[in-house]
Amino acid sequence: MFNMSLPRNQCFCYSRKYLRDCEGYHDISPCLGWLPVGFTFPHFYQSPNLLALVDGLSPNAEEHQGYLDMEPNIGAPVNARVGIQGVLDLGPLSLVPSLSDIPQLKLPIVYFKIVCPFCFVVQSNLIYFH
Repeated sequence: MFNMSLPRNQCFCYSRKYLRDCEGYHDISPCLGWLPVGFTFPHFYQSPNLLALVDGLSPNAEEHQGYLDMEPNIGAPVNARVGIQGVLDLGPLSLVPSLSDIPQLKLPIVYFKIVCPFCFVVQSNLIYFH
């Protein structure tokens, strides 16, 4: 979803001149009436251009990459962890004098982390979830 080298994802790079500027950023502004909002992995994991603009973050795959484990026979999710952060794309606003000199930046505004550890046991053709 965040890999801009894949053609199916390139249409989500609306507000930038080059695809490399959208690497690791999913722009959802057209879905919200052009409100400048997008998503990234937590701590700008897999977003090299955005991470370079921030001091103090050290994202890593173990903590910030999501996964979904499926049981292969019945296709049921077994374990899942998904983390995502909502980002507001801010820049100078000439109509508001006090905000006319702010730099262009991506401001994280919300962080979601969903962890779903499912355990199941198959007995007598029935599935028991614990």
